[in-house]
Amino acid sequence: MTKYMVHTDISSSEEFDDFKSAEKLYEFWKDSKMADGVTEDSYVEIVASDDDFEDHRIIKRAVAVVDHDRNELGTPREEGMDWDYWAKWEESVPCEFEVTKDIYWDDWGRIVKVFRKGDICQGILHPSGNVSAESTIYKGVSDNVDSDSIVIRKSGEEEQS
Repeated sequence: MTKYMVHTDISSSEEFDDFKSAEKLYEFWKDSKMADGVTEDSYVEIVASDDDFEDHRIIKRAVAVVDHDRNELGTPREEGMDWDYWAKWEESVPCEFEVTKDIYWDDWGRIVKVFRKGDICQGILHPSGNVSAESTIYKGVSDNVDSDSIVIRKSGEEEQS
């Protein structure tokens, strides 16, 4: 049976048997964290597991980002607040993509292959349409993936309904 939890950069919830209950807490924690103040490391995510969280997968994730559109109207300091910028949540979803040609990244001036043509990979699809993923060759190394070199096979999680 699939179970769900909500994680943040500072806390984790109890386990839930249904997605809707986890999603309610996810939305509540997003509102609460934004009201309390966020940093560039702030996030809220829903994770799912079929093995009592020995392993899990991210279903939905929101990260705090600077709200540039709102800041153009006036910064918080200009409006008498004690902080420098407005923030908002940017939601992303997991995706699976196929690498259609070898992908290389710059490693401090040295070009290195990080994905091989034909690889089927897991990544994160961002609202901007960008995909980020961990290299299949260099574990622990993540960055944006060139959209001209991949085809997204699926995104999101069907189990959310």
